[in-house]
Amino acid sequence: MKIKSAIIASTIATAVSLASLSAFADGDKEINTNHGDNKSESHKKGGHHKHHRGFKKVFAQLDLTDAQKTQLKDLRKQKRDGSLTRESFKSEMAGILTAEQNAKLEQIKAQRGEHKQGRKMKREQMKSLNLTAEQKTQLRDARKALKEEMRSQRKEAMTAKMKSILTAEQYAKFETFKK
Repeated sequence: MKIKSAIIASTIATAVSLASLSAFADGDKEINTNHGDNKSESHKKGGHHKHHRGFKKVFAQLDLTDAQKTQLKDLRKQKRDGSLTRESFKSEMAGILTAEQNAKLEQIKAQRGEHKQGRKMKREQMKSLNLTAEQKTQLRDARKALKEEMRSQRKEAMTAKMKSILTAEQYAKFETFKK
């Protein structure tokens, strides 16, 4: 009986961990390469452009000058059109950045690698549980419910924050814009 309770507790803890990882990882998904007319759901929701936001997010931490931003933008354009290989892009980029910026970029890459390793380890741990199809379904449903609950709480918090900032008239006008 104790083993069964321990497995259930472990499964629930894992579900909660996976839900939080899933919510965190949503912004970290692979680039969608479907460029045809049949766009996938993530592409329609902006998934195609998530890599661009990630790029901007990383480079925002490097305190780039305007000249560096322009050079990197041109460099990315060259890579996109195929005139630069991945290796030449990296070496050109390293030449644009200062030594401190290159060091910071390497530090950011290392942190991302650690995060990916942690996700991989969680997946392996889940596989080692040898869950039944029913348990997997229950966990998936629990993760979806938790994700939806978290989304709802964020929405409620944002609504409360907006109501505290805006006047009643402004909030009413805002509500009409949403519809």
